[in-house]
Amino acid sequence: MGDDLSIVGERKRPFIFPLAGHVWDRVNFAYTAADGTEIWGFIMTRVSDGQEVVAWAEAPATTYNELESTVFLTLISDMRLGDE
Repeated sequence: MGDDLSIVGERKRPFIFPLAGHVWDRVNFAYTAADGTEIWGFIMTRVSDGQEVVAWAEAPATTYNELESTVFLTLISDMRLGDE
C-alpha cells in the first residue's frame, strides 16, 4: 500500500449491516490505485462463538455496484462457520 494508492473522500464510520441472520459491522471505502483506477469496497466484521469473522471485498468503481449485490454479499451470506 502506502505510495501505491491514495485514499479519497472522508474516513467512514462502521455501521450495522444485517445479512443472512447475522449482524455485521460494516465500513465502506474507496481509493485510487496506482494506475488511476478508482476502487470501491467494504470490510465487514462480526463475532461468532468468540471468533472474529472478517469479510473484505473490493472492485473497480465501474463494476462495484453490480458485484456488491450479486456476488460479494451472496458469497458472504453463504459462509458457514462450525455449527452455524
